[in-house]
Amino acid sequence: MEYWLLILACPAMMGLMMWLMMRGGNGSQQSSSASSSTQQADGRDGPERDAEIEALRAELAELRQAQRGDSATDAPTRHT
Repeated sequence: MEYWLLILACPAMMGLMMWLMMRGGNGSQQSSSASSSTQQADGRDGPERDAEIEALRAELAELRQAQRGDSATDAPTRHT
């Protein structure tokens, strides 16, 4: 008789976990909207923000190019 309790407990716990995960997903959406409102409140809109984004893109491109250059020169030493 005790094994029936175990058989019924498994689906009940699965349902509870799914319900809790669904509730957790809604909380993360609320926190992301709160962070976007904080981002707008920091005063970096328009040209200043665009300039920062452009500088970060240039830095990223420079780092990617340096990484490609390093991997090309390191390739023979890695295989030996």
